[in-house]
Amino acid sequence: MKSLITMVIMTLVSTIQGQHQGYTATRTESHKFLLSGKDDLDINVQHAHITIQSWSKEYIQVNIKREVKHKSDKNKVEKEIEWSKCLIGKLNDEIRISNSVVLPKGIKEKPQCKHVTYLEIFMPKVEGVTIHLNIGSLVLINIKSKINFQTKLSKITVNNCELLGDFIQTLGECNINNSSFNGNFTIVNIVLKLNNIMGKCELDATDSKIHLSNQKNNYIFQWQILRSEINWRTSPSTLPDIKFNIIQTNINLPDFMKKQQSKLQYILGNNSDNGIFNLTAQTSIINIYNH
Repeated sequence: MKSLITMVIMTLVSTIQGQHQGYTATRTESHKFLLSGKDDLDINVQHAHITIQSWSKEYIQVNIKREVKHKSDKNKVEKEIEWSKCLIGKLNDEIRISNSVVLPKGIKEKPQCKHVTYLEIFMPKVEGVTIHLNIGSLVLINIKSKINFQTKLSKITVNNCELLGDFIQTLGECNINNSSFNGNFTIVNIVLKLNNIMGKCELDATDSKIHLSNQKNNYIFQWQILRSEINWRTSPSTLPDIKFNIIQTNINLPDFMKKQQSKLQYILGNNSDNGIFNLTAQTSIINIYNH
């Protein structure tokens, strides 16, 4: 089957209401793309809120919503436009999704707007996804794929996923829950929350805050931390083999760990299956708590 894009525009609704009290214009479009399973999905957007979740059919379905708010009065939105628009193109065997602006009829002047785009992507059989996102949010739900993303000023949420790839995030927040992650994670000025994750993760964090809880034993973490803070909720039953290499770092350990602390290294063995935590921290704060 040729990996051509089949696009079906399902609905197109446009309404304009009111003349003196402002207006609301709404356009809705739904696109479906038939893939061979060997394509890569490349998403490059700005001011976007992206949701990617599993889908049972042989299609990728993309729904995009964009809001444009007039800024003539900073305390009040005088005009508000909502629509859905998506540009799809094939370039070098990659599918690229980018946002576009289509103003409805009746607008005489171009408003000074803040653009917010919402993308919802159902992805059944795509081998790789690359996401470049500047200002917005990304949600991954029930995805088993290779995903690379590079974001700035964004919030990332990952739930029930098995991911492989390189994550680069600057300024924002990242939440990963009940997921397996294998790859490299580079964060700067990020609040990172990890709850019940597995896999092999190499993390390079600078000027960030990391919250870690409910980890299982079958994981390998190799972390490089600079000017950051780690808050780890753990217990003797879930604690892996730990090795800390710390330089000018404050480390606070629970009572059951303090007795085995030795100089600048701490090693604990608890017969874990495959839980290894290697941490090199400089000018940072490490707090480990009991549940």
